[in-house]
Amino acid sequence: MKFLRFSTIFLLIFLLACSSDDSDKPDPPRDEMEVYQENIQEIEDFLSTHFYYLEENSGSLNYKKVVFDSIAGENADKTSLIDDEALKSKIIETKKVDYKVYYLEIEKGNEEEYQPTFADKVAITYRATTLDGQVFGETVNAEAIDIPRTNHIFFNEGKIRGTIAGITEFKGSSGFEENEDGTISYEDDYGIGAVFIPSGLAYFQNSPINTPLLPYKPFVFSFQLYKAVQMDHDGDGIPSFMEDLEGNENLYQTDTDRDGTPNFLDPDDDGDGIPTRDEIIIHETDKDWLTPDDIEFPDSNNSGTPDYLDPES
Repeated sequence: MKFLRFSTIFLLIFLLACSSDDSDKPDPPRDEMEVYQENIQEIEDFLSTHFYYLEENSGSLNYKKVVFDSIAGENADKTSLIDDEALKSKIIETKKVDYKVYYLEIEKGNEEEYQPTFADKVAITYRATTLDGQVFGETVNAEAIDIPRTNHIFFNEGKIRGTIAGITEFKGSSGFEENEDGTISYEDDYGIGAVFIPSGLAYFQNSPINTPLLPYKPFVFSFQLYKAVQMDHDGDGIPSFMEDLEGNENLYQTDTDRDGTPNFLDPDDDGDGIPTRDEIIIHETDKDWLTPDDIEFPDSNNSGTPDYLDPES
């Protein structure tokens, strides 16, 4: 009888423990395509029922808030975002989904200025909101952000591809001047835009804690781009964006010599003891940035691999 009683107690304890373990397990991530289809419908519904306007901010130089409002009542005659000529779109390819990303090109920026890539540094102000208008991130003073080298919530070493998809379509201001109080005033030709981001190009199920953004939900990231600077993080003469040999905009995955340092941070990409800068030819240019046409990559042993990536060259 005692054995039966103890066996019953043990079984109850075991079942309770298993039940507790199951309740502590996080839910597995949802299907990415299913979530994207929901998100794009939410975004397009928003674009069909809202318009935008710019709101000046008297407390901060150059910052113009992009405000979205419903088309209803006294705003019934406004042009919806979906019909606004400023609305554009692009496709961002991932392993599982080809994402359509809508962005609002309010001001492109000065045409003579550098247009950033996913591997560069930018000076921006921004505002992030849920589709129902709840703000969960904003700065009215320009921040300098090195996209692949920051843990910033809206960039995270280049992992938040939605924000980057928007910013890389714009250019900065033609100039600036420093004021007596140390602040900077930019010429009024900087880029102004907004991007409507599906969750799969941002946080997916891991939305930022203590924010109104829920898991699997899209959001809006509006911004002003004041300046962009092309980055060569390791100083080897090759702009960092050109060191993405896999073509997936993840600079940390390219490590030719497998020494633990990705190429964009490694001044000797093939580990042969010869600096990368000495294995390439850089042509002079009057611009402040380089293009692939400005650099030659010799292949001295005709192996099909340029010298800077070939330890046998």
